[in-house]
Amino acid sequence: MCLPTLLAITMISFCALNLLPGTAQELRRFDLQTAAPIITPMAAPAVAPMAAPKKLSVAADYFAWLARIAHLDFGESTLYGEDVSSVILAKVGTSLSLGFFTFLLMLTVAIPWGFLCAVRAGTVFDIASRALILAVLALPPVALATTLLKFFSFDLHWFPSGGLFSFDTPAIHKNLTSTVLDLAHHMILPVLSLAATSLAFVALIVRNSVRETLALEHVRSARSRGLHSLTIHRRHVLRNALPPLVAALGSFPQIMIAGSLVVENVFELDGLGRLTYQSIAQRDYNVVMALTLLSSIAMILGRFLSDVFLVRLDPRIDWNS
Repeated sequence: MCLPTLLAITMISFCALNLLPGTAQELRRFDLQTAAPIITPMAAPAVAPMAAPKKLSVAADYFAWLARIAHLDFGESTLYGEDVSSVILAKVGTSLSLGFFTFLLMLTVAIPWGFLCAVRAGTVFDIASRALILAVLALPPVALATTLLKFFSFDLHWFPSGGLFSFDTPAIHKNLTSTVLDLAHHMILPVLSLAATSLAFVALIVRNSVRETLALEHVRSARSRGLHSLTIHRRHVLRNALPPLVAALGSFPQIMIAGSLVVENVFELDGLGRLTYQSIAQRDYNVVMALTLLSSIAMILGRFLSDVFLVRLDPRIDWNS
């Protein structure tokens, strides 16, 4: 099912891109008239062929693109005048760093938070936590990101407004410790903006799963035998509560991809999310299709790995089903 899904995603994306009005050449002329060129002069030779009328149909163009992808040829970017692979490799580090810190924060905060809410179900802590979780889930990521940026950066001046490093102070990069601290200082607001929704979502899933597990008969029997609560949680609750969490973590790549489109643009991070937005706006079709393909592979791989771990955790799940 993975290959048909991948083909369907790329086919729909390719057709949607061909329905967009304007070409890269037309947009380049428009930007030059407004004294705001986005496509560099180096990319002019690559842009020029796109201004010519297409001689092939959309279907023929799509199969020609598939033939190039089969040879790992992503084409040339009309926005940067370089190979698409080089453009993506230059920006993937920022997105991977953002995703790693977001995933780390989600695991270290959301799981204990949800577990504590389940153990203290019905208390003031649980009610307040659920209210906060629902408020975060209802808040659009762009609203959260801009609010954090205005309050903590523009008003309080606690954190920088964008970028990854403080390039205005070169002395800070003389040693590794200062570089790491400077990077962490710049990443706090983007990571919080990106992790907030997934953190609340995972905490809610953990809370509901643990609470259902605590109500099971074998857990109540263990409690009636006088076992310590820590022993009950470790032996009987944690493993049985993991499957819903593992299934939810399978959707992390798509949450990360969607969130990075907003967060990287708000905080001016030069990653894949911002590259996707710029490529769509400037009709850089080769970059958009390459990013669509890679994002689809990441999402399918995330779902596949979650299914593998689910089978390992719960023997009752039949892999063939």
